Amino acid sequence: RGHILNVTSLCGFTGFRGAAAYASARHAMRGFTENLRPEVADDGIGVTLLSPARVRGTNYETANQIDSDHLPFLFRLAMNRGAEGSVTTHEVADQALQGVEAGESEVHVPGIVTRPVIWLAAVVPWLQTAIFEARPPSWLMSFFGDSVDARGNVQSRRHLD
Repeated sequence: RGHILNVTSLCGFTGFRGAAAYASARHAMRGFTENLRPEVADDGIGVTLLSPARVRGTNYETANQIDSDHLPFLFRLAMNRGAEGSVTTHEVADQALQGVEAGESEVHVPGIVTRPVIWLAAVVPWLQTAIFEARPPSWLMSFFGDSVDARGNVQSRRHLD
């Protein structure tokens, strides 16, 4: 009879330093979707959760008011290097529609990026956290224009656009 498509993000499955409010909202959407699905199933309504990673043409940092100086090194490096994402908005929409038509409960776009992160967060969350929070050697951080302050926080001295 119908279908509901809710959108979260990769942060709906894992959080990271510097994005507590954003990740909490994404987790909430995931929980809402998981609880809505059985409530509307008897009425013939399907529910799918769409979780795209970075999408080309979006400005994640500005849209979500995230201070990139407090993000884990790997995230900040990707953002500062202009990592626009590996999929377009049209590709996300196409994959979402395919998932809805197939009756999928979740659609992860692109799967090659999101599935390993979701798997790590579910099976070995401590390892996923360790990877996300890893601080590279100081020589590598200097190469990318970063330094570590007295409290151990990584500070970006320049953006690598």
